[in-house]
Amino acid sequence: MYILYLDESGTHAKSKHFVLAGLAVFERETYFLAKALDDLE
Repeated sequence: MYILYLDESGTHAKSKHFVLAGLAVFERETYFLAKALDDLE
């Protein structure tokens, strides 16, 4: 199973652009991804 995160930006009336980004991570890799991101500090 994969964990999917989607985020969008640019939906207000004055925005000329719409951005949709996504990230899919295998469920057993979420710990290692979170640890790697925490270590960036």
